[in-house]
Amino acid sequence: MKYLFVALCCMVVLLLIWINRVRKSEAELKKPILHLLWLAVFMVVIKGIFLICENRITATLAIGCYYSGIDWLLIVLLSYEEAYTQIFRGNKVFKRVTYGLAALDSLSMFLNVFFGHIFVVVQHVYSDGYDEWSIIRSTVPFTLHLVFTYVLVILCVSLLVEKTVRTPATYRRKYLVVLILLLITVVVNGICMLAKSPYDISVFFYCALGIQMSYYSLFYNPKGLIDSTMALVVADISDAVFCFDIRGKCVYTNKMVGEYFGSDTNFDVVNLMFEDRIKEYSKSEQESAQYKVQREMDGKLRFFDVSYHKLSDKKHRYIGCFFTLRDRTEEIEKFKEEHYRLSHDKLTGLFNREYFFEAVEKVLAANPDVEYTMVCSNIKGFKLYNDLFGEKKGDEVLKMEAELLMQNAGDNTVYGRISGDEFAILVPTKLFTPDIFIHNINLLKERFNSSQYQMHIYIGIYEIHDKTEPVSVMCDKAKLAIESHRGDYNAVVTSYDKKLLAKSLYERKIVGEFDRALERDEFCMFLQPQIASDGRVLGAEALVRWQHPERGLVFPGDFIGVFEKTGLIYRLDRYMWEQAAKKLREWKDTGKEDMHISVNISAKDFYHMDIYRELTGLVEKYDIAPENLKLEITETALMTEMKNQADLLGRLREFGFRIEIDDFGSGYSSLNMLKNIDVDIVKIDMGFLDKTERLERGESILNSIILLIKNLGMGVITEGVETREQVDSLLGMGCNMFQGYYFAKPMTIEMFEEKYK
Repeated sequence: MKYLFVALCCMVVLLLIWINRVRKSEAELKKPILHLLWLAVFMVVIKGIFLICENRITATLAIGCYYSGIDWLLIVLLSYEEAYTQIFRGNKVFKRVTYGLAALDSLSMFLNVFFGHIFVVVQHVYSDGYDEWSIIRSTVPFTLHLVFTYVLVILCVSLLVEKTVRTPATYRRKYLVVLILLLITVVVNGICMLAKSPYDISVFFYCALGIQMSYYSLFYNPKGLIDSTMALVVADISDAVFCFDIRGKCVYTNKMVGEYFGSDTNFDVVNLMFEDRIKEYSKSEQESAQYKVQREMDGKLRFFDVSYHKLSDKKHRYIGCFFTLRDRTEEIEKFKEEHYRLSHDKLTGLFNREYFFEAVEKVLAANPDVEYTMVCSNIKGFKLYNDLFGEKKGDEVLKMEAELLMQNAGDNTVYGRISGDEFAILVPTKLFTPDIFIHNINLLKERFNSSQYQMHIYIGIYEIHDKTEPVSVMCDKAKLAIESHRGDYNAVVTSYDKKLLAKSLYERKIVGEFDRALERDEFCMFLQPQIASDGRVLGAEALVRWQHPERGLVFPGDFIGVFEKTGLIYRLDRYMWEQAAKKLREWKDTGKEDMHISVNISAKDFYHMDIYRELTGLVEKYDIAPENLKLEITETALMTEMKNQADLLGRLREFGFRIEIDDFGSGYSSLNMLKNIDVDIVKIDMGFLDKTERLERGESILNSIILLIKNLGMGVITEGVETREQVDSLLGMGCNMFQGYYFAKPMTIEMFEEKYK
């Protein structure tokens, strides 16, 4: 008996240690398992008390608690199995009935101490002085207790049997072991019952059952599950996997290897692929490594990312390795395709503007000792070609020009399309031959010239001296060379030189000074009188001068063209309009309402502001007669979007403004314009006669033009009149308004007012 008591004490210690370990777990089943283990401790302690107690009542109470504890142990076990197997979920009625019966059985066991209706405990004393307790059970009441107990046992066994049968083989062991141990416990308990022995050793089996169940629930990971899971993961992974043993022999490949390299790939071929890497890595301390490989397969180059991983045992001894290959071919091809779209012009296949600049920077940096030349090309009037023949035909021109560039490109040459019809080429200076470009231009002309359109392509050259300056500036300098010979059809190729540099710097300087000059009223209005045939001063044309603080008086020819090119002209025009309106208001206040001032409207004014609103606003602001603020518009400014311009001029005339056409005869469609646009005055420059050596014929044409204009009900004014003979000739033709040096040069407002007061 004392050995049994010692065993029970050891069991209590073991259970407490195990309970402490279970308490540290974070598993969902921790709570029912702890209840189960604490009940096991309770039963072991009660069993120990029964063995050592000498009082019959105490012994009876202890064994009653033991029988009652079995009931509650089985109830907790059933509750645990519900969560463990996820098969059966008893409803609330079932649980209440079970708990109620267990409570009644426990109460009956307690009352047994007084009534002995279930069992009685009798002490036997042997001849050697040894004594022990024996249990005499009542048949009917104890049978009811057993029926309740074994119903719970059957439910517990049934759940485990069903789960064991239904679960996959990988998980079956964790349920099967618990089932077997439960059956052994029940059998041992039954044997002890039949033998009527007070030494019921099934308590040890109940404790073992609790420990075993907690182990499988909380800590056990079946090796088969891990192996099966890993096998499935490796088999279905999107990377190719190669496993090698300690000898460097391939022992396993997954199905992706076949998809990558073909189903006929064998281990010998695989061994050769990785042989050198295995030798290198197995001798090093590297646990893993990554590298890239490319391999030609079925005539196509494929790209792979490779990962190496060393396999070691618990003592860190090398036992093998495995490689994974990820096919990045599609990803790389998509990247290359996307990069091509971002870096190349869609139409021509040349570098686009941004990537051309980037590529040029790289070439210049990589070849510091090589001299380079930047070459830019531009097609004159390419928009007109598109308008005449359509964009599809225009695209053919651009594609052919791009093909010619690529055919003649040598080493370290970069070429690109930097805008609509502008191409740029970076070429080593020693390889640059203008004749090649002239030959290409002639090929394009032969292909696309027609009776309607004669193609003119200009080439600008800039020899690079400072490789650190922005590539965009290099292109601008080459394009500046193109601008310098526009209109000269014989000058196909022009180089950038110091004169162009000086001109460029000058233009940048005056553009930079524009805002300051406007704020400080440095732009001043000069007036050139307009004279009637009887000598009366009708008014004047407003002409701008720049009273520069450093360079003195600057004439329009030095800045008007720059402001037109840079888009600043509209701001200067608006400023001059307001100066004229102010002066007309002053004249009105001094009784000179019969005088007018003519102001110029530039072609770009139509695109940058609402001309009608600006001019009518000035008339209303200064309360002047609109007919005194005459509007001069050049013939070329009216040629674009003629219908819109005609509508605008009609609205201005309706408001009261008088419209003058300036530089009549300089365009190609002068007569057509007279037919479509209503104006008040046509202004003819006497320079018209200087353009021909056949003076008499020119005068005849001029006479006809003046007659035509007067017949259309318009007035005529001639400018540039410099001699008395010209005045007499024009009077004979019927012209009665003049402007020119013969009468007066442009003068300051003060001089004008003093002279014609």
